[in-house]
Amino acid sequence: MIKIHRKYFVISLIAALVIIILILTVIFGLKKSSRKSDLINVGFYNIGAAQEKAFTELLTEISKSENQKISFYTFNSETAIKEQIQNNHINLILAADGYALENSLSFVKNDVDIPYTFTSGMYSSMREAVVSSEGKIKALPLLFDNLEIDINISEFKMSGLERIATWKDIEQLARKIHSEEYAPISFAGADSVFLLDFIGAMGEALEGVDAYNKATEILKKSISNGVESDSFDAEELYNQLFIVPDAPLPYTFYYLKQLVEKGLISKASREFVQQDINSMANYRKTDIFITTLSAHRTFEGRSLSAFSSIYVPSNRTPDQRAFTATTTYAVPLVSNEKTSFIVEKLIAPEVQESLCRTTGLAPVLSNSRVPDKQSDDARYWIASTTKPLAGLGHEAAFTSPQLNQLSSVILDRLFF
Repeated sequence: MIKIHRKYFVISLIAALVIIILILTVIFGLKKSSRKSDLINVGFYNIGAAQEKAFTELLTEISKSENQKISFYTFNSETAIKEQIQNNHINLILAADGYALENSLSFVKNDVDIPYTFTSGMYSSMREAVVSSEGKIKALPLLFDNLEIDINISEFKMSGLERIATWKDIEQLARKIHSEEYAPISFAGADSVFLLDFIGAMGEALEGVDAYNKATEILKKSISNGVESDSFDAEELYNQLFIVPDAPLPYTFYYLKQLVEKGLISKASREFVQQDINSMANYRKTDIFITTLSAHRTFEGRSLSAFSSIYVPSNRTPDQRAFTATTTYAVPLVSNEKTSFIVEKLIAPEVQESLCRTTGLAPVLSNSRVPDKQSDDARYWIASTTKPLAGLGHEAAFTSPQLNQLSSVILDRLFF
């Protein structure tokens, strides 16, 4: 009997130890899981180095003050987005409008619903930019860039023109400045994304939002998830956009080519990057240039003081306009208090002010303070129109070789 009792005692002891081990495993597992959930992993998707730096610095400060761990990761085009999200446990993406936003939204959990109260300080066109699905808010605009035209104030005053309100006015001014040796209009044509954004902005102004949207669909159909393919044909894509009978932007390309042939757009524009435009403006080698709000912010103050910024003009009324102003979105992939808290922080007036000051971009809140007149003007222009466009250069997930091929074909036809 004693042996039997000992046997049961040993079995009971082993069972108790197993139970204790299981309990400890669960406890430590929960603690480990809790530590993982405490960490917010933020992914940057196609938003540019200046924005990444601004968001990283600002969120790092928030993490310190709130005792909240935050890590950062930049998406790349060489690895599948799904793999990058899973491997880096991303739960919040800061994405540019266009393909980056569209790809990000496909990984948002069904229960994610950003509180509508977060939009309370936005003006109407930015509320229109909020992304919803089945009555739930899935992505929130945070700030935006803008495509602008800068005009030499002195040349305008001497031209005798009363105002610059149409492309006809811009042409008149350019003709007055133009000489055999000097073409007054320039832009950064060597920047492939900017080139497409510029053409898209011109397309919206001259041929309407529907033409822009049709061009977007053509671009998306020409690629397969941004993966390089032998089937990509830049020449055919150029024809579909500008040449064939039902092309969406034939007049846009024709008009730009006419400005080149008249000697009003500098042929050197095909070689320029934004830094070249800065130098040209600084040394008075251009009097009308097309750029972005973010690039404008990096230009030297001495060159900026001589220029005034306007939006891309059109004969259409404001309610028919949709300016090219690439918006940066917050896209929470999961629903939890910590991620929601970060999104709410990013939309707070003081944070909006800080982000605009460090990036040079414009806020989505109507009463947020802005760093300069250009940022304030961009907010006013967007508030007076409809939801902004991402820009043709942001709409489709081209690889770098594809972008270079397409821009090369466009520039060849535009300048020769």
